Amino acid sequence: MRLDPGTVLLQGPNGHGKSNLIEAIHMLSVARSTRASSEAELINTEALARFPVYAQIFGAVKLAGGQVRLQLDLGSNENSSNSSREQSLRPTRVQKTLQVNGVKRRPNDFVGVLKAVQFSPEDVELSTGAPQVRRRFLDMLISQLSHSYLADWQEYNRVLRQRNHLLRAIREGTSSQSELEFWDIRFAVSAGRIVAERLETLDRLGRFANEIHAHLSNSDSPLALTYQPSSGAMASTDPREVANKLLEDIRGSVSREIAAGHTLIGPHRDDLSASIGDMDVGGFASRGQARTVVLALKLAEARLISESTGDEPVILLDDIMSELDPSRQGHVIDFTSRYEQVVITTAEPGLADQLGIEKGRRLFVESGKLASAV
Repeated sequence: MRLDPGTVLLQGPNGHGKSNLIEAIHMLSVARSTRASSEAELINTEALARFPVYAQIFGAVKLAGGQVRLQLDLGSNENSSNSSREQSLRPTRVQKTLQVNGVKRRPNDFVGVLKAVQFSPEDVELSTGAPQVRRRFLDMLISQLSHSYLADWQEYNRVLRQRNHLLRAIREGTSSQSELEFWDIRFAVSAGRIVAERLETLDRLGRFANEIHAHLSNSDSPLALTYQPSSGAMASTDPREVANKLLEDIRGSVSREIAAGHTLIGPHRDDLSASIGDMDVGGFASRGQARTVVLALKLAEARLISESTGDEPVILLDDIMSELDPSRQGHVIDFTSRYEQVVITTAEPGLADQLGIEKGRRLFVESGKLASAV
């Protein structure tokens, strides 16, 4: 399948594969699904339980420096230790491998080669959902901007797992509390880099989002994004300042953490909030206001990627037009038409004419197959 530059509309009934295609394109950008918490969730549960499975996403991407081939493979391993033939065919886990131009790459060398911004109706959770939804949004954005950030995040999670294991061992009496000092320092240093990068990115994202939100809402009330650390105030883009403050805080909460058996503060527990004037969006905004804020965030994300990297992101709008009134639909088309490639999905037959999309740029999706729209 080839997607020409400009705006392309994928239309067809719900449940026939439009969102799967959008998700596949986005996975070539960030190497993970925005909807699943693990690779195993991307595979049919019944198939995964019965036999080894394999899936591949491949894309040829035209960048400023030339064409790049991206490939993501998912495969399940067989469990050969079981005695019966039926059990031996059951996979134990799903393994992901990444390739750039046919060469295997680590995630931090793969993520962000293709820049992409995805927006679906579920993204309203950015305003009203759990903190991990907002953390994932911010982390995926920064990973497309900085290869080092993803490496820092992986290191942070390794240290976090080790520290949590030690906290449980101390609680059970099999380790000494003095052993925490080494891991506390590594934890604080790693966390400092992550928080500082998040704060710097959120500041730039917030400026763009405020400008776009004013245009979308015709409101004079400013939109503000605020980072909410799980420990004391860490409003600094200096990693050392953040690390020193965090080290002080975790030393002060060590008794509670030993009792809990896990680390209670740090980037894995932080959050971010949005406010319009004096109103907290998560707690008091209407669904329409929350949707407009998320739309501003996504459009700001695209602008930030473009201005920070010099690469135009692919814009993926998955069935969001039906959620917007005609005025906001027009604003979205106006904002996104400046990008080199935009993919829109819809189940509404009349949307193509409403948006003024030419017939040659309409594709039809049915039963997982793609064809030119009649």
